[in-house]
Amino acid sequence: MYIYQSIILGAIQGITEFLPISSSGHLVLLQNYFNMPNNIQLLYDTTVHFATLIAVIIFFYKDLYYIILGAFQELKDKNFGVNIKLIIYIIVSMIPAGIVGLLFEEKIENIFSSPNIVYINFFITSTLLLLTKFFQDKAYIKMENIGVIKSFLIGIAQAIAILPGISRSGSTISTAIFLKINKEDAAKFSFIMSIPVILGAFLLQLKDIENFNILFSPIIISGFFSALFFGLLSLKFLTFIIRKRYFHVFAYYLLALIITKLAM
Repeated sequence: MYIYQSIILGAIQGITEFLPISSSGHLVLLQNYFNMPNNIQLLYDTTVHFATLIAVIIFFYKDLYYIILGAFQELKDKNFGVNIKLIIYIIVSMIPAGIVGLLFEEKIENIFSSPNIVYINFFITSTLLLLTKFFQDKAYIKMENIGVIKSFLIGIAQAIAILPGISRSGSTISTAIFLKINKEDAAKFSFIMSIPVILGAFLLQLKDIENFNILFSPIIISGFFSALFFGLLSLKFLTFIIRKRYFHVFAYYLLALIITKLAM
């Protein structure tokens, strides 16, 4: 495998991890075009996932800082405040994805990783995105007022996104908007709640890696920085798109992929 191919794959991971077009779906469709040696496949996947985790932390570092700092202050003051509630909501949102990831991830990926099923899931994602167009004006609830039930429902959407072709950001942000959560706060909550999930997936992948000697190989390093750079770009782009009320436009890209497939 060449370095330029590693950079391309890292860019695809960084972009599709955050844009609502499904990173897993794109990787399933592209896996036949890149011949990555088996001995570095898992390490590469783990590395680019870690890169996207770093991208989220960098992009939302101010929000994370104030939530954590505020929670400690609330604990010190024995005050069950906004920041402690937010942390509880994030923990609640993790439960469905944690259960599905630990018990069923490998089985689900083996069953649903065929290209045809990916295109079906692309259609489901595109439908969710298109529907948000009719709910944005009704979305007014702020992130600190999401509540436990809504957090759990968004967590279910995140768990469903384990299916290749179902976008994690697309399903969680759409669900949050359907639940009348302010669209910008919906995006922020979606990405902050993804941090422990991505971290958990990263740690689970680490235990299966047998050879860390190639960690600093050019292929691994180039993939990491490519995923990090394009991950930050895609986060910036997506927040701009949501602010401008164009979140649904990603549905047209997915529909174009489906039409192209049908026309072949």
